[in-house]
Amino acid sequence: MQDKLCFVQFMHPGGEHQTSGDTIPWNTVDHKRKCLVQRGRSFRDGKISKGEIVFWGEWEPESLSMERILKPSHGHPH
Repeated sequence: MQDKLCFVQFMHPGGEHQTSGDTIPWNTVDHKRKCLVQRGRSFRDGKISKGEIVFWGEWEPESLSMERILKPSHGHPH
């Protein structure tokens, strides 16, 4: 078998965290998802790139809101 790079995606049925300020408080109720930004590495066309990776994830602890999108497209982060 040939080596392959794969990933596992766990679908998250919950909604998106909402905030009215710069801080999203610690979530202690229903699970929510956030659009997260993290430094990391990606692999494409045989090359490794380093930089910021943007992804949906579940992060329950308090976090900072970097930007609020006032008119998001359907299915995109707020």
